Amino acid sequence: MIFLFQQLSFAQHTNSEEDRLKTVALEMMNHSSTCALITLDKNNAPVARMMQTTPTANDFIIWLATNPKTRKVEQITVNEKVSLYYSDSTETGYLSVQGKAILVNDLETKKAHWKEGWQAFYPNMETDMVLIKIIPTEIELVSYVNGIISKEETWAASKLKLTN
Repeated sequence: MIFLFQQLSFAQHTNSEEDRLKTVALEMMNHSSTCALITLDKNNAPVARMMQTTPTANDFIIWLATNPKTRKVEQITVNEKVSLYYSDSTETGYLSVQGKAILVNDLETKKAHWKEGWQAFYPNMETDMVLIKIIPTEIELVSYVNGIISKEETWAASKLKLTN
């Protein structure tokens, strides 16, 4: 009986720790105005660029917008694997997202994810903009201010595996 109680207690602790990591990850993502999007070029070399973020919901799906003629669109068309890097505004941590990028050109979806101020970049939403939908598979995070610190010996960050 004690063994079962200890098992249940451990499972509850694991779920609460995962929930805490998810909460902190969402806070970090939603408090950042920018992130770095990393794609792979034709030689499989990583290419990073700063992107303006949009709010991320509890499903962790990330939406970004860009000009359909950019290199990142070409690169995502060839290789859907991407990484995103968010720097914690308190400068005490970071968040790294690994995932799959999908280009979305549906007008209704564009309207749903439109951000105030984008008119200057995308005068014609239909032709000047494409959305990048990122479905994360794994998130690594460090947030010293929230007590989420790297492993002492290896400096490995805390990880969340996501299935969407």
